[in-house]
Amino acid sequence: MTNFPNFKDRFSLHYFIYSLPLALIAGLCFWVNTFYVYKAELAFDITVEKPGHIELFFDLGDGQNYQSIQTVKLEANKRTRVIQEIPWEGLKILRIDPNSNTGWCRIENLTLANHTDIPIQTLKLEQFRAYLGISNIEYMDGSISLQITDGDPMMWVDYDFTQISKPNRDLFSATRYTIVLILTTILVSFIGHTLFGKVFSQIGLGVVAWLIFCPGIYTPDSIWQIEQAMENQYSDWHPPTMSILIHYWLKIGLPVAYLSLFQAILLFLGLYYLYQAFWSFTGAETKTRTQQIIKDYGILVLTIILTSPISPLAPYSVTLWKDVWFTVSLLWMTVISLYAYQVKTKGAYKHTKLLSTVLVLVSLVSVEFRHNAIVVLPVIAIILTILLKKERWISITQVVLLALLFTTPFITGRIISHLYPVEKSNPKMSMMSLELVGLLVLRPELMKTFPNTAEHLDNQYAENFQWAGYRYLKWPEQYGNPIVDENYLTQDNFPSIQEEYYKALRLYPFSLLRIKLTNYLQLLNPMQTIEWVTIGISSNNFGLSFNDRFQSTRKHLNDIYDFIILNNVTRWISGVHLIYLIITAAIIATLIYKSIIDKSLQPLYLAAIFTTTLAYYLSYIIATVWTAFRYMYPSTLIVQHLLISMLIIWLTHTFHRANGNNTPNG
Repeated sequence: MTNFPNFKDRFSLHYFIYSLPLALIAGLCFWVNTFYVYKAELAFDITVEKPGHIELFFDLGDGQNYQSIQTVKLEANKRTRVIQEIPWEGLKILRIDPNSNTGWCRIENLTLANHTDIPIQTLKLEQFRAYLGISNIEYMDGSISLQITDGDPMMWVDYDFTQISKPNRDLFSATRYTIVLILTTILVSFIGHTLFGKVFSQIGLGVVAWLIFCPGIYTPDSIWQIEQAMENQYSDWHPPTMSILIHYWLKIGLPVAYLSLFQAILLFLGLYYLYQAFWSFTGAETKTRTQQIIKDYGILVLTIILTSPISPLAPYSVTLWKDVWFTVSLLWMTVISLYAYQVKTKGAYKHTKLLSTVLVLVSLVSVEFRHNAIVVLPVIAIILTILLKKERWISITQVVLLALLFTTPFITGRIISHLYPVEKSNPKMSMMSLELVGLLVLRPELMKTFPNTAEHLDNQYAENFQWAGYRYLKWPEQYGNPIVDENYLTQDNFPSIQEEYYKALRLYPFSLLRIKLTNYLQLLNPMQTIEWVTIGISSNNFGLSFNDRFQSTRKHLNDIYDFIILNNVTRWISGVHLIYLIITAAIIATLIYKSIIDKSLQPLYLAAIFTTTLAYYLSYIIATVWTAFRYMYPSTLIVQHLLISMLIIWLTHTFHRANGNNTPNG
């Protein structure tokens, strides 16, 4: 007869805690009732022959009851941009009605986008019906020309919205979420001790972050990469791989909002598995129930600390940035490295080779998101050498993986340029131009040596110049006074900039090194933190805007973030990279010393893992053109995570000793 565990054995109060994030999700959805904002944005350009006006109507009824929502005055032969927010739920007819006095009328670039769920294909103008009295209709390059010839006809452009699919409100009903609340609380309470339960809870925290900032955070860089993805036309100013992946994400029919959710889930899962991998790597034991509880609670405490306003992780995790994608890659590289060493120590060489291969692939992917991440590859090579070293000096697998590691980054760029339309925008120009101008600020006597740069300088260039301030150079109208004229930072002038930069590199290498270090120190400056948290969605043609239901929540969070980063005490906790860089260097030195004293390979291996974060910190010495906090945050996040994990492990050891037991191994 099978003995089933009784309720008391299966249900544990402390595992009930794991259901709280899921309960929070259910409660939020109960309150919101839907993920969607039932609004849409209509945008178009209009040009008319004679002065007049255009009126916009909509119908939420049976298609016969129009209501006016906006009247726009128009000047003759002047293109006017019209943007109007309109109701989405229940919308039947939308009408654009120029008055008859305007003569001919041309409507262009007409789009309609839902605010929350980015359309895979924006509604094109040919989907609209044009009703005219006496007129001609001409389609030209995606726009429609409405030409009134004579008379006083009624003229409008409208679209029947009954055929547009809308989110089903019933799917997100309060009743269903009440059921979800009850079931998930009970379910996770029973399975909290299982891997599934813990992972499910961790995912819940990521979903909560996404719900608050739904549909995600999108900066101008994010919007530009989405535009490239939708048009399937790319630029190499940012690594095009990210835009290409977004293109296929949209092509299979998934909204970009779900992409920000997906990256947040991957990031939070990475935090969970890094905690588990580091705990196992240290060999820390949990001999008592209390120790096990501390370990189980530890990951929740760690994640809650990192997602609290004391850290920028919550909004960062749902921001569509290449930095976030690299953070996810670096997290999983660290996880795989820790697990691979444990597999090696158990003698499972085949599994070690498999994990080493996965590590190489993830490392190569990370370089495609952040080109300066290439400095991490030599450290990964050291990790591979330790993992794959057997009795003989080198193995065939090691040779193949190392060759793949160091050759692939130089091949993928050419392959991508061959397969996809990638415009050459010469991103090196930002570094070269900034450092050339900096060189002439330091040494104005070199004007004749670098005539191209010199002739484009403003008279007040030295006073206006900012170290690590390429934006001041590129966009003076937004950031300050002009430093160079508008013809300097052009693609036509790039060959001259490149020629002068290589000349400076040959003749004045130490001056350039000084400039690089000066720019780098601006990024590390502990007295300032630039763009610590970015909460917003840049203007776009996709209808992306925040869910109104959480507007007050985001405002309060933004106020808290501002307080923390402006406070002279709290900003040092998670707003200063220099602290964590120094801690990382100190840990590496300590581990190397311990490895030498103990003649043990494990501390050396852990030192190599920490060196990946240090290498990324130092990669910005090569080129620092701006001082945004997010640049170094991938390294800082991992170091913060490992420091908190060390503290939790130390607490379990301390508790064990306080109860008169022997200290666990590790």
